[in-house]
Amino acid sequence: MKILAILRAKEFSPNSVEKDQAIMQAVVRRLRSKGYVAELVNEEELTTMQDVPPDTTVLSMGRMSKTLRWLSVQDARVINSPESVILCQSRKALSRVMHENGVAQPPQTAGNGYWLKRDCAARQQGDVVFARNKEELLQKEAEFGRRGITDYTVSAHVEGDVIKFYGVNGTGFFRFYYPIADGDTKFEDEQHNGPAHYYPFDADALHNNVDRLAAAIGIDIYGGDAIVKSDGSFCIIDFNDWPSFSRCREEAASAIVALILKRIAPKGYIFDYGGTLDTGGCHWGKFFWHAYEHCCVPVTEQQFRDAYVYAERYVAQHHVILPADTFRETLEKKISLHLAFLSLPASYLSPLASYIYHQVCLHTEHSRKVLSRLPQPKVLVSNFYGNLQTVLHEFKLSGLFLDVIESSVVGLRKPDPQIFALGVKALGLLPCEVAVIGDSISKDMQPARQAGCQTIWYRGEQWTEEEIPNGMADRTIKDLNDLAHV
Repeated sequence: MKILAILRAKEFSPNSVEKDQAIMQAVVRRLRSKGYVAELVNEEELTTMQDVPPDTTVLSMGRMSKTLRWLSVQDARVINSPESVILCQSRKALSRVMHENGVAQPPQTAGNGYWLKRDCAARQQGDVVFARNKEELLQKEAEFGRRGITDYTVSAHVEGDVIKFYGVNGTGFFRFYYPIADGDTKFEDEQHNGPAHYYPFDADALHNNVDRLAAAIGIDIYGGDAIVKSDGSFCIIDFNDWPSFSRCREEAASAIVALILKRIAPKGYIFDYGGTLDTGGCHWGKFFWHAYEHCCVPVTEQQFRDAYVYAERYVAQHHVILPADTFRETLEKKISLHLAFLSLPASYLSPLASYIYHQVCLHTEHSRKVLSRLPQPKVLVSNFYGNLQTVLHEFKLSGLFLDVIESSVVGLRKPDPQIFALGVKALGLLPCEVAVIGDSISKDMQPARQAGCQTIWYRGEQWTEEEIPNGMADRTIKDLNDLAHV
């Protein structure tokens, strides 16, 4: 799963280029800090891009026609949808939706002046103009005609407090501010309403009206303007897609990330076992080696590595581990092979086994607590020796999984993507709805991605120190507790 964040073209950010960029950059920073791979691109660059994979999540501030056309044919999750943005770009369409959904808007005529607005979103000063009376309105319409603008709306000027509002669907985030008070305005059109009187009004009612409008449009991230009259009533005078949130950027970015994580949250999990649930993401070779260091076994790391590889191959080729073997018994058999290869006395067996077993008990208990809190169904997929069910029972993990798919039982081994396909089938979900969590890039992340699953790399200490390129997994975590933020 990839996250693609699209910055708005500068022509659609009059006097707000840096502010518009800043909110998307804040969102991307938060996603990356949580381990997600998020690519930031300018809207103008999309013409050179190929179609994105179906499991992509696109965060779009784009407004260019070619951007919206490109997004509309992508088999991907798009926030905000191109259809909702198109609606927001037409004041006439917005007025129709507001009327159909009972959302208050300014009348067309009144005695306090008029607003002439270009039908599309304002790109420059002069796309929205005030006329004091009908004569001036006719003059302004003529000026629009000379500029080639024939599509526009006319509404009456409404006296009262101008407020700007911001919202993020499904998160409870809704904020409003008085721009005339802080002086943060785009074209200073708010000056026509004079200083703020801070008329009392029902903020919850405003929130409900705006939410109803957002739902009718189908938009997730939005902002706009309203007028609060002296009697506490209000009307919406503008509504737009993905504003800059300049007054509450950091708070809004957190809300947007919460929305994204809710949308991309997997419906089910496939967990690896060895090196994931039992060692905290540490490769078993390194886990053994640290025990050898702790117990002061007189070998070099390279000598141990040779013994470790020998024992792993021997166990894979010979019927050494029995189905009824506990983890402690499995551990002792492996350590005995190490010591024999290294020509070391058996007196090291007990301290090594006891130390490792204690550490594994701590890690598996931590894993058990995290897994118990995850509401999604879970399946275990592991290369193991035929005794995985015995080991799971030993560590009180057996009741946490819908199914356990063990390589020696099903006749498939990682990195074969088919073993993950069996896990997806056991969950009864689509591959894109399932996230695979494992410690190995080559045995977990790459084949899981080939099977069409989301990938979460549990990054612990690796067997080798080679550099892992970015993008090898959709997300990287350093503790299973991080799954709570998916």
